[in-house]
Amino acid sequence: MDGKDTSDATGLERDETCVLSSVILQRLLNVLDYIEEVEKVGRPIPFRVSDHKRTAFFEHELEGLPGIRFDADPANQIWLEVKRLQPIDPPLPENNILTSWVKILNDPRKEPALDETALLEMVENEEIEDFNEQSAEVVRKAYRDYLNGPFKRWALTERPRRDAIRVYATLFGIKRSMEVDSASDPIELVWGVGIGLWRTQGKQLEHPVLLQPVEIDIDEQSMSLLVRPRDTEVLVELSPFSALENEGVATARRGVIDFLAGIECSFSPFNPQSFGGSLRSCVGILDSSGSYWEKAEQEPPSSKPPTASDRLVVTDTWMLYVRPKSAHFLLQDLQRLKDAARQLEELPPGPYTLFKDPSKEPPTFSKIPFRGISSPSPEPVAGRNPEDLFFPKPYNNEQVQIVERLEQAPGVVAQGPPGTGKTHTIANIICHNLAKGRSVLVTSKGEQALRVLKEKLPDGIKPLAVSLLSSDHKALQEMEMAVNNILQRTQRIDVGELRKKKLGKQLEG
Repeated sequence: MDGKDTSDATGLERDETCVLSSVILQRLLNVLDYIEEVEKVGRPIPFRVSDHKRTAFFEHELEGLPGIRFDADPANQIWLEVKRLQPIDPPLPENNILTSWVKILNDPRKEPALDETALLEMVENEEIEDFNEQSAEVVRKAYRDYLNGPFKRWALTERPRRDAIRVYATLFGIKRSMEVDSASDPIELVWGVGIGLWRTQGKQLEHPVLLQPVEIDIDEQSMSLLVRPRDTEVLVELSPFSALENEGVATARRGVIDFLAGIECSFSPFNPQSFGGSLRSCVGILDSSGSYWEKAEQEPPSSKPPTASDRLVVTDTWMLYVRPKSAHFLLQDLQRLKDAARQLEELPPGPYTLFKDPSKEPPTFSKIPFRGISSPSPEPVAGRNPEDLFFPKPYNNEQVQIVERLEQAPGVVAQGPPGTGKTHTIANIICHNLAKGRSVLVTSKGEQALRVLKEKLPDGIKPLAVSLLSSDHKALQEMEMAVNNILQRTQRIDVGELRKKKLGKQLEG
């Protein structure tokens, strides 16, 4: 009877535990669902890229500008290179007679102006005998010769140069804005391929179908800006068609996704084979009278898209533009997180603690006798052996308390105003956990906080910190260098010598 009762009790406890875990899991899923819906609500659907009211460059606007190269380095996936050019000042008039009468602006789109008013006043001034209408005509002729000669030649070459300089300055500003990643206005740079053009249901559509988030690097030697695709999937943007209640959206989306998944080559706006088939089928599904517009088939060949009409046209041209950061990847991550959570038999301690019912009693933490550089002989604690504290930087009791609690709880929240040493504390905690053979992941809203934290680490620890900052390309380079550095260090370790030293310390103790 006792055995049966014990079994029933154990089974009952197990059922209660399962019910409790199920309830807590559902709470987690509810929060993730809520975050997903919040991200979806209130996001306006752009029918035109200009609706974003941000920077946008069409292919034909960048084509032919000096210092700008398309598909600059296919092997390294550099889709666009913008060199850092310097403006060239306008030539001065060779005829010194114009110096007093012409105002030259350093702008190739603004012609130098002849001061006709001052010229007439000079002619009419009877006190000046040597200057008459004939003299004024000499000035006018010298002005026309300068305007139609040296200035015009300079302006024709300098206008596209200044346009390229403005493109550089604009992209450089975008790069800085993306690095700051302001929480109030997060943005991303997107390369759009397959521009859809359509006037229907009182709406005018002008928006690319395929979107590839891109990043901007700087060549440290030449200071050229390099635009390359991020390490993310190509996005299929058919939300404007969904807003128009187009019945072919689901079929068109699936067709594009299947096409992109099946091609052997990498997606590139400069290789029509990597996207052309998907856009052709997409047009026919969304509008049976629509057409696919190819720049190579135009007479003469042109990358300037046609004007929107009452029939859908999708071009094989591209554009580069800025938009508010999309929730697409966040929504994907939320879905993956939900799928992973549903497959768990029980939640890990951290999430479990966040979503379980709050305890009626405050948690208690036992004292851990830590020994380290500052306290080689810790105060004894009954029932506990001393443990090593690996803090290479100065510390206080609060930092020791954080480590004590981390050893006994699934998580600790530490907060404080700026300047109270939070970064210093995190650096010590990282070093302590690395010395204990653990791995540490540090995340932050922006890059700057992580850069400051890495600088706080001791020089001997910095090579162990694998940084994933800046652009995807540079982050992977830094990670590769860090991993190689770690491998080289481990290969130089003499395990036998370390064991001898450890044994010697144990014998001394």
